Amino acid sequence: MNTVDDRSYYRRTGSSKAAFVDAFVAKHDDIKLIYDVGCNNGNMSYPLQHKYNKAVVGVDLSGKLGLPSDYNFKRMDIVEDNSVFMNDCTLFLSLYHHVLGWNGLEVADDLFYKLLLRTNYLVFDTGNVSEKKRRKYQWHPAQQKIFSTEKELLDHFGLPYEEIGEWKIGGGSRKIVVFRRDDFDLSVSVEGPLYRLYGTPRQHIGLVDDKFTKHVWDHTLFHKLTIGDKVMFAKNHLDGVYTYKNGKELILNGKSRNNKELSNTISVYDARDKHELIKFYGFSDKYGLLYEWLEEFTYVGKESVFQAGSRRLNDVDSILVDGQKKYIDFLS
Repeated sequence: MNTVDDRSYYRRTGSSKAAFVDAFVAKHDDIKLIYDVGCNNGNMSYPLQHKYNKAVVGVDLSGKLGLPSDYNFKRMDIVEDNSVFMNDCTLFLSLYHHVLGWNGLEVADDLFYKLLLRTNYLVFDTGNVSEKKRRKYQWHPAQQKIFSTEKELLDHFGLPYEEIGEWKIGGGSRKIVVFRRDDFDLSVSVEGPLYRLYGTPRQHIGLVDDKFTKHVWDHTLFHKLTIGDKVMFAKNHLDGVYTYKNGKELILNGKSRNNKELSNTISVYDARDKHELIKFYGFSDKYGLLYEWLEEFTYVGKESVFQAGSRRLNDVDSILVDGQKKYIDFLS
């Protein structure tokens, strides 16, 4: 992805938006860890590290940025990297339009939802078609084919957002907005619930769309979720069972095992080749772990030992997707 800029970026474009970000962070004591995606020279996030005593991690594709020695920086291509970084606040500023221009809408939106579902607050702005002086830039005509206004672009994610500022650039303007992960659960369209019974002997049954009424067995709960143009597979791993009350209301007996599976999943996606894995978006408090929706796949079987960095996981499931072997289910 060719979106690399040099360390003069903020000097050339101005840093007025930094004040909006600063004010937002100052109001939220629950923000402890900030993830700055496309951090450039750190002008946006480095001051927050000292002013508000926040932990800050910045990533950028460029390696020649003149960053401060005490700035926690990782050089990487955020589109190609498969690692998972959970945090309190992600800064996703002036980058989405480049990803859309070079990689297309599907990849840009994948990145948006991955960042959203791994944080609590996603602070966002993007180049848009109001910027008349940018018409010859690579991203402008690509975006103009899809969105006629900045508002149309922001609305297409299917989520509410809070506007925290606006700045002028390229003969137009960019709004800085905040999306919240909590709003995802309120905004998705839901199909389900779907169930799969625990245990290899029952694996062949696959997903069922109605709970067995004569027998109550441990099971995993699934949903099919749609938001914007994305369809996701939601897996809620439960310790215990659901039972019916009065034949209508589902009651959970037991506690969630999502935390263990989320931790294992992060280790796997940090360590394994992304071609061995399906897309993992992140986590929803209501629906659990969120993956890409697969219309067709073939169940292969169990991997008795699966290495994920320093972790060894047992009973990892393998599937075939378009003839390629991939791995799922990292609870063990």
